[in-house]
Amino acid sequence: MYRLGVFLLSVLCLTVLVQILAVVAWHDYRQNGDVSPVRALSNFIPGPFEVKDSDVEASGRPSIGPASLPEIRSELLYLINSERVLAQVPPLNLGYNASAQQHTESMKQYGYRSHWDVHGLTPQMRYTLAGGTNRVRQNIAGPIGIPASDDSGITAWRTVIREMHQGFMAGSAERANVLDPWHRNVSLGLSCNEAQCWVVQQFETDHLEFINLPTIYGTKLQMSGQFREGLELEALAVWFHPHSRRLSLGQLDATYRYGIGQKPATFVRPPASTEDYYAESLVSYEWGTGIDPYTLDAGLSRSSAPPLSVEVAHSAAVPWTTADRWSQDDSRFTVEADLSEIISFHGTGVYTVQIWGRIGADTVPLTNYSVFLP
Repeated sequence: MYRLGVFLLSVLCLTVLVQILAVVAWHDYRQNGDVSPVRALSNFIPGPFEVKDSDVEASGRPSIGPASLPEIRSELLYLINSERVLAQVPPLNLGYNASAQQHTESMKQYGYRSHWDVHGLTPQMRYTLAGGTNRVRQNIAGPIGIPASDDSGITAWRTVIREMHQGFMAGSAERANVLDPWHRNVSLGLSCNEAQCWVVQQFETDHLEFINLPTIYGTKLQMSGQFREGLELEALAVWFHPHSRRLSLGQLDATYRYGIGQKPATFVRPPASTEDYYAESLVSYEWGTGIDPYTLDAGLSRSSAPPLSVEVAHSAAVPWTTADRWSQDDSRFTVEADLSEIISFHGTGVYTVQIWGRIGADTVPLTNYSVFLP
């Protein structure tokens, strides 16, 4: 009887010990993103188990390790989709376009915050180079300070991320990106050092599948594809931007907003019917952009103040280009157009193709695909 009592008591003690270790390990994981038995025990047992975590700087801020990044991305996606559910628009899938992560790493490496990057590329240029084919819009944040974890076991970065999200929702352009009903995916970039993080939310459409990507052969623009969700081809524009060149950190500090291109090069229209003709060769067009970093002095000093979200108004008479071929059969379409006069005027550079689709009374921007013409 005595031995049975000892055995049962031992089993009970072992069960309690396992439960304590599980709680300690979970507490350590929530605070640090991984589990270290020595570090975990040092939080509860003083004396010989006390250690100095190699991932904690003198400031007391723990670095965010690789194990924490998926959890932060999940929180970012959760916050976005929570807003979309409240707005009664479809939730987003997690995207995998690499340009979002590449841009956060660039901002972390060089210590700047801008939609442009040090190579002079805009979000749609980077998106295209990383294999994207539809339309992309971008929210950015950083550098965001990383505080230490709080006593409740809920890591303090969660509060910081939620405050960042509320900042996005307070901005008209950022809020529109979060709630755009035509967005389908969001690629999330996140890069951190021991004290700060940079975040990119890259919103992407997915309503058009190209059979032949937009390409300029010589001077001829060619493309074909297939629309989804009942869309049909409505309009097409081509924007121009000079070849990208390296930007200084001073130029980036002064630049925030971005556009599809420096200017619209041409609007493409379908061929006129045999009985009709087009009387107009130009169309008056107005658009707004942010400060173009290419217009700024490369020797501009760095600024610690956030860049101003300034909109610069433009207007121009933009030439029409009448397509050689503009056809749509059910959901499939093909466009071919001679851009010889356009390219002769602007020269080589980046030509970004903007396609609009129509469904019912809605006109939907579907692409900002960049063609790099050497």
